[in-house]
Amino acid sequence: MHYKQILRTAPNGAIERPWRNREHQFVLGDPKHGNVKHHDEFAVKVDNYGQALELVKRGYSIRMSDGRNPASLVSPASLTLLDEPTKSLDDLWHYTSPVPPFSKDVVFKKLKQTLLAESLAIAYIANIDMARAFSGIDLDDEPGVHECNAEDIELSRFRVTAVIDHAFDYAFGSYPSFYLSEEDADELEIFLERASSASTDRFENPMHRDDSALRMTVEMAYARWQLREGSALTVKRMAFLARMTENAVRNSLSKEQIKLQQGLVPFDEALRWLEGRQNFLPQRQAERVAAHFTGWTLNQLRNEPVGQALADILNRYENPKTKVAAASLAADIEAALMSGKIPHAALLRDFARTLGLLIDVFVTEATTEFERLLGQTA
Repeated sequence: MHYKQILRTAPNGAIERPWRNREHQFVLGDPKHGNVKHHDEFAVKVDNYGQALELVKRGYSIRMSDGRNPASLVSPASLTLLDEPTKSLDDLWHYTSPVPPFSKDVVFKKLKQTLLAESLAIAYIANIDMARAFSGIDLDDEPGVHECNAEDIELSRFRVTAVIDHAFDYAFGSYPSFYLSEEDADELEIFLERASSASTDRFENPMHRDDSALRMTVEMAYARWQLREGSALTVKRMAFLARMTENAVRNSLSKEQIKLQQGLVPFDEALRWLEGRQNFLPQRQAERVAAHFTGWTLNQLRNEPVGQALADILNRYENPKTKVAAASLAADIEAALMSGKIPHAALLRDFARTLGLLIDVFVTEATTEFERLLGQTA
């Protein structure tokens, strides 16, 4: 099962997709409000793509964007529904993403300067032959006395180049969205620790400057990875993600009465604060902490009898109100399956929403699993 894509080709030729706001909501216009349906007080906001698609099919307008320009409300007559799969659910919509502050070419130029600085340090610590072997260029016998050209460094020789390439896409949301691997994250951490902790500034190294394109790229990518893992963040990393100064971040946190715990901003508070910042790139589905539990929930449904799976899922929750509400929905899901019917999408959405799961992911995958289950028992 896959969702239809909602597309529009804008007058400038850009491909627009449904727009999500900072609260991860789609914004639609009810046709019954006529010429004022675009006013915010009449807006219909939904937290999942499946429901937004259903409303568009019923004649609702929807805010669309190419991810760079502001969103505008577009009528169904100007939309195309394309029935083709996408690589990920994130490719079905856009946020209004901040424009990268620099190009990837600028980052690679700074990486060459960092690698040159490392090689010059090797020449002093070890010898010129080892420095030449590391850099791959013919360094002067007395590096630092004669000018060396970082442009001569061939980046393809270094495995860190691919990691930085991935980090840029991950940090600034290059389309299509890129997912940082665990191996990339580990290598970014090593690169950060090694390249930014050198005690000498004898050789100009962009990793020693917070405002360099390379340092910003690496810090932002690694901080986004920490968010994906549900980690607390330092104020410095918050500043990189929001593209603000540390003092500005501290002032804002103080104003919103967000307190640090052991020098860190707790994850929930950090994410809530960041999602209100204009220059923060919203998280993709797989980055959000709910993705972990959504995956576990779906695995239970795949590997256990439905009744047992639903019981195990409910046992993960301690909040009595959540448990009671989810138990009622779980009973309705099981009853539908017992009668040989696929649970309605609205029911699955309510179940996912109650448990804090990724709604579109859960509905899509659970429906596929229930179709398989009923096919086996028919």
